[in-house]
Amino acid sequence: MNPDSSLRSFFEENSARLFGYLLKLSGCREDAEDLYQECFLKYAGTYPDKFSLPLLYTVAKSLFIDMKRKKKNYDEMPEDIGSTSETPEDLYSMKEEQVILNRALSMLAEDERELISLCSAGGLKYSEISTVTGLSEANIKIKIHRARKKLKEILMESVK
Repeated sequence: MNPDSSLRSFFEENSARLFGYLLKLSGCREDAEDLYQECFLKYAGTYPDKFSLPLLYTVAKSLFIDMKRKKKNYDEMPEDIGSTSETPEDLYSMKEEQVILNRALSMLAEDERELISLCSAGGLKYSEISTVTGLSEANIKIKIHRARKKLKEILMESVK
């Protein structure tokens, strides 16, 4: 198998989870799409012979941080990522449950939202999340547990 087809297979296997991670992290479909494309281009250009999921997510996280900084410099980034106004088309395309979940996720701190996204949408193991974030596995387990508990409380409040 040639390196290009191996890299293509790696991308195809991980594309849905990576996009889900970027969507939850950014809170905006257009930003997630831009980051998604940029992530694979940067990864393929920089690491054409490596097939590391943690490295892929590290590249994605770095690109998100860069995008956020650029938008902040241009005063285009809202203070609360999840509070961006959705267009009727976006609301129509998302299921009602997803809208509620996205709003609840936006109420979490950015680091909590990132860990939840890496764990759920990214499907990464704690050891892989440790590689991406630089936190210890024990710390990640505690933070994810607390973030899930907080998310559950937010969702319970929205039901009342």
